[in-house]
Amino acid sequence: MRGKADPDQQLLSFDRRRQILEAVNRKKSVTVDALCEAFPVSRMTISRDLERLEREGLLQRVHGGAVSLAQRTGCPIVPIACSARSRKVLKSWDGFIIPFPFTTLIVVHGDPIQVERNCDEAGLEAKRKEAEEALRTATVQADRFALQQPDL
Repeated sequence: MRGKADPDQQLLSFDRRRQILEAVNRKKSVTVDALCEAFPVSRMTISRDLERLEREGLLQRVHGGAVSLAQRTGCPIVPIACSARSRKVLKSWDGFIIPFPFTTLIVVHGDPIQVERNCDEAGLEAKRKEAEEALRTATVQADRFALQQPDL
């Protein structure tokens, strides 16, 4: 049976989450490994802290990230976006769409983005920004094309 958490421990976890959030805001992204090095706690504790901060809407987690995965595998990132003429657009952070039945879907892809295996942190950040911009461009193109085309 679990007892009540030690108030000193709660203060430490609150302070750690605050410091994690400061690091994310300062660097724009951090890894679990880097946070484990910065704080004397386990990966599980850091993961729980990140889950809580995400639940509270204070940050958004990316698991490994496309850029990191592309670096490790040697596979390119291909930005792909989808849109539909007849749709419901949700009021969510990503503007998620639900196509209505029998509508035409538009899929747009950008040029593949290769991430070199020996890429340093600055290079990875540049590739992340490139991928983000390419995805944004593909999304705008898909939406424009979908809204110009009548359903067949």
